[in-house]
Amino acid sequence: MENEWYYTHTGATGKTERAGPVGESMLLGLVLDGTLSGQQHCWREGLPEWVRISQAFPQLVPPEALPDPDPPLVQERFVEGVEDDVEQRVAARATWDADNPYAAPISRADKLDHAGEAIPLENLMVKRVSVRLWFVLWGMCCSAFIAGMFLYFELTPFYTATTVQLTAMFGFGVGAVAFFLAGSVYSLIILYRMWQIIQGPGVRATPPKAVGYLFLPFFNIYWLFVAYWQWSMEYNQFVHRASLNKAPKMAENLFLFYALASIFAFAVPCGFGLLLLFILAALKTIQAARAVNHFNELGVLRQQSGAM
Repeated sequence: MENEWYYTHTGATGKTERAGPVGESMLLGLVLDGTLSGQQHCWREGLPEWVRISQAFPQLVPPEALPDPDPPLVQERFVEGVEDDVEQRVAARATWDADNPYAAPISRADKLDHAGEAIPLENLMVKRVSVRLWFVLWGMCCSAFIAGMFLYFELTPFYTATTVQLTAMFGFGVGAVAFFLAGSVYSLIILYRMWQIIQGPGVRATPPKAVGYLFLPFFNIYWLFVAYWQWSMEYNQFVHRASLNKAPKMAENLFLFYALASIFAFAVPCGFGLLLLFILAALKTIQAARAVNHFNELGVLRQQSGAM
């Protein structure tokens, strides 16, 4: 796929105007047929500033003897005075670009908070979270558990049950345990990625610490609040400091209620408590997935812009 180039030319009013984007072959065709001069300027994503066409393609376009007057070529990434507000910055850039043909066009990275340029690359190199996989694992766990419990009460006393019925009940029980373990492991993987995206100075926990401390007896009761509720607060602070205005915001109370429901469900096992825990866990997972996947997209854009 060809790079998309912007170029300058003399418009009908005699002023220098910007045009594009065009493919590389089309740009060179304009030079070869005399429409453009090698002394005129061009730019594509990945270049720090505008360069003469003869500099961008030194082996294909010979430089002419008469240079153009030196224009303001430096690429400005932000408009002075509105750096902290993405929408204002974009609006100001639109006007600013109209007055300056050498301004960098707004790219996909610009539209998505400049691809998280203020965030360490390690935070962005996070794998996506699949909400569908989470629901499949826990849905299968609940289904197998309910089916197994139904057979358990239907077949009591067991001496009246057939071998097939007992085998089915045992199979549902094994399936429920297997999907419970798989769902638990994937939930911990999601927790690991949640903490991965906000790593930096002053962060309460590293990803291994956030997951590992949940296995400490009694201490894990306290750590539930740190791993989830504290994370939601630190995440919101992190995206605010990084000016990621398009990043999803976390509902901090949701993560607090999830931690409370987890303790209640295990302390007082009952149908209502488990149902409430499942609902809160699902809502929590959906929110966390939106956050992690947003950072994943920022990482993809960062890599694409760096490869250009």
